[in-house]
Amino acid sequence: MTRIYAMRFLCVLSLWCVLTTLTQADEQYVVRPGDTLSRIAQTFYGDPMKWTLIYRKNKRLIRNVDRLKIGWRLKIPSQPKSDTTTSQQEASKSVSAPQADTPIVRLVTGDAYPPFTDRKLYQDGMITDLVISILKEMGYQRRDIKIEWWSWKHGFDATKQGEFLATFPYLKNEERKKDFYYTASLYDVLGRWFVKKDSGIAQDMSAQNFNELKTCKPEGYYQHDIKELVSQGKLQLIMTKTIEACFEKLDKGEIDIISASEFVGQGILATLTDNGQLNKDDFFMLDEPVTSSGLHIIASKNNPKGCKFVYEFNEALERLEKKGKVDRVRKRHIEIYKEEVGF
Repeated sequence: MTRIYAMRFLCVLSLWCVLTTLTQADEQYVVRPGDTLSRIAQTFYGDPMKWTLIYRKNKRLIRNVDRLKIGWRLKIPSQPKSDTTTSQQEASKSVSAPQADTPIVRLVTGDAYPPFTDRKLYQDGMITDLVISILKEMGYQRRDIKIEWWSWKHGFDATKQGEFLATFPYLKNEERKKDFYYTASLYDVLGRWFVKKDSGIAQDMSAQNFNELKTCKPEGYYQHDIKELVSQGKLQLIMTKTIEACFEKLDKGEIDIISASEFVGQGILATLTDNGQLNKDDFFMLDEPVTSSGLHIIASKNNPKGCKFVYEFNEALERLEKKGKVDRVRKRHIEIYKEEVGF
């Protein structure tokens, strides 16, 4: 009997030690003014990109990754031995192709990219509408398609680390190609220059005539369209939180020129005019386009399901294109959007 009691005591002691170790593994951090998940990750891990570790541990508390409340007590998990392995394990748990046991597909996108993605748009935007149609063609049920709306930067980072199966829509560039698989293009968008009419910049001005002009991009937006001009010193880049803030700076004369999709630019000007913040008639688009680029769905190469998903997505896209559905969705959204913004 003594030996049995001793064994029981050792088992209880071992269990207590395990529980104590697990409890001590997570540190506590109280959110302070100005804190972001990236800054907290930098403090604890020395890498702001690891903010998703903190987010995953505090999902029930954090509803919006861009808004942390002062005084929140966040659990800070210990850093995993292998970030890649952890990301893949998390991804395999949270996302998958249509299967009987886990038929959920999780994707992320962002607002303020009209007419492509925005919760204020018809069907949440053209690309969102197309993505859902293609996923249905792949065999997913609508109830199993989970699309979340985050800031562009956080959505991109989270997808890269395996929190989501894919994110959209993104333009293709060499830097992203290192980390992501790309689907075929869902829409080829034309980039345009936007300026104030009283800026002195001529309608027929080409990029070769730029000389130390100031431009603007929101955090997380693509920059490949202006990268060369910035590196040559012809453009000085200023970062903001939103594309609306860029146009407000343009209106105030704080910057000289903006590169944006012609749809995005016209839509933002129309919205800000309706809100009484500026007058869209004070602006115009330069004749010379900046770029012509495709919009894609991208899946992280760290995600073991990414490559297969992109392959099957492209097959489904091709089937819908042959049926004419893709073209019909594009035209419907463009017509609605043009009527709404008046261009």
